[in-house]
Amino acid sequence: MMKLSPGLLLFGASVTTVIAAVGVGLFILGSPMEERARRVDDRRVADLQGIAAATDLYWTRHSRLPESL
Repeated sequence: MMKLSPGLLLFGASVTTVIAAVGVGLFILGSPMEERARRVDDRRVADLQGIAAATDLYWTRHSRLPESL
């Protein structure tokens, strides 16, 4: 049986650790596509909240809803 050198063993352990860390990171944070979709959803929510606030302010000032949004 061939004996592995300490340098080769350390290199193999390092590569395995990096691959495992990337895998765990993707599992916890989600894929880049999921993160992009989450950002788009957050933007939609913010836009809808802004529309709701503007509509509420219009109602407060004019006692009626705007004709169009």
